[in-house]
Amino acid sequence: MAAFRANSATYPTASATAWKCDFGTAESCSKVFVSDDEKAVVGTIDLDYRSLYHHFECATYLYKTSCIPQIAEDFEATLAKCRAVTPETIKKERITMKILGGIMKLIAPLM
Repeated sequence: MAAFRANSATYPTASATAWKCDFGTAESCSKVFVSDDEKAVVGTIDLDYRSLYHHFECATYLYKTSCIPQIAEDFEATLAKCRAVTPETIKKERITMKILGGIMKLIAPLM
């Protein structure tokens, strides 16, 4: 929950056109890509310069394996649990959660 609160504190600074997926109290750090129902990548690699060139993160590339349909189904099931984070949903969040998020954002580097 602490990581979720620290992360949710960054929502107001996100672009108004950005769409974020919020899992509620859970946090998912996995990255999953499925292409043409025959290729998939599953891992922890973020698609930014730092993660691709400076960090040692890992992922697995799968090609024509029997588990790819299960990966796609899991993604769809996870997506169904998400909620869109918009400027309107941010405004409706309780003030206590906003304060907690700000506090968690301050101590997040120590976690």
